[in-house]
Order: sequence, then C-alpha cells, then structure tokens
Amino acid sequence: STQSSINLWDLKRRHLKATLSGHRGMVTCLHRYGDNGIISGDSLGVIRIWDIKSGMSGRELMLGNGEGGVYWGKLTLSGPERIVAGYNNGVVGVWSMKTSEICQTFTLHEGGVTDVSPSPKNPRLLASCGMDGKVFLCDLETGKSATTIKVKGDVPTCLSYSVDALHVAIGTQRGSILYYSWINPAEPLYKIVDAHSPYPVTAMSFQSPKSSSAPSTPSRTKKS
Repeated sequence: STQSSINLWDLKRRHLKATLSGHRGMVTCLHRYGDNGIISGDSLGVIRIWDIKSGMSGRELMLGNGEGGVYWGKLTLSGPERIVAGYNNGVVGVWSMKTSEICQTFTLHEGGVTDVSPSPKNPRLLASCGMDGKVFLCDLETGKSATTIKVKGDVPTCLSYSVDALHVAIGTQRGSILYYSWINPAEPLYKIVDAHSPYPVTAMSFQSPKSSSAPSTPSRTKKS
C-alpha cells in the first residue's frame, strides 16, 4: 500500500491476518516465492525479503547508486536463485537469493523499467519493457539484448510470457493488449486496441494450461 505496509489476508475467514511493516517508501511491487516467502520493492529502491511466519524481514537490498525506486518497475525470481528488479532510470539489477549480493547490473532502457519477466523455459533469458517504448529479450549473464520489440505510438506498461516461451503479451499505456512472437517481433500477431482504453493496462497473466502441451496462438471471434 501507499502507507509502506504489506497486508496478509486470510481468504477463507476474510480478515486481516498480519501486517508486514519495514518499508520507508511506498510499496510498489510484490512477488511470492515458496510457502513462506515474499519479496517486495518500494519507491525508494529498497527490496526486502520477508518470512511470512515470523512477519520479519531479515534482508534489505539496495543498489545505492541513484537508481531511484522500483516505482514503475517490477521484480521477480529468475529460477530459484536470482531476484531481478527494474528501476526508474532503466537499470535492471540481478541479485543472488542466497547471498543477497548484487550479481549484475545493466542499463536496458532509456527511462523507467515498467516490467520484467523471466522466460518460463530458460531462466537465463529475461523480457523487460520500459518507458522508451521498447521490449527487450536479453541474456541475464551478459546483459545483451537478443531481440527487440518496438511498440509504435504507445508505451508498454506490463508483459506476460506465454508458457511456450515463444510468445509474449504486452499491455500498454493507452489500454491496448498486443500479442507478439519472439521469432518475428516486427509486428504483433494481433492486438486488442480497446481492451482497457483509455486506461493503462497495469498487470497481465496467462492462464496456466492444465496439460503440458504449449498453447497455440489464440484466435479472435469475428464480429458480425
């Protein structure tokens, strides 16, 4: 919340179970991991790792080089050992989950990072989008971009990997949803321009398939 706190709710009883306090800035992103862990980022650029059972945060991560907060950005886990966070100045930071030390930093965007998402097939590959209108598929070990998507006339605000790792859905500032293939990123396979217009798309997620087979490209119902 904007009050720098994280509330843990019991959904069965529908009541507040615990409040996690410790952030000094506004909490801007959360990621759940394991049975008892939460990773959170705030507007001052601080990342905290929480233990739900104790309600305590034993670790605080911060670059301390003027990156600003994880305000527009998001954080996530890349495999079991790495935390990835995007910052206001276009920097992406990669942290070790075990040691809490920074492993890698690299500048991908000219402006704030709006979302980051690791590949579901290869945790070394990361997709990121930013205020500069670009979406990158980069290698976390080298920080180099392998593929670039340029969103024309709009700003990508969030993204979600398809489980097949070959497609990505992108939400935009003008409320559109764009569906791209990493194999041919020049143009979207299709787009829904009126998904949330005139409001920005702020979060996206693919439905998890029940079977292990990869989904095909969704088809759209024709309007009469």
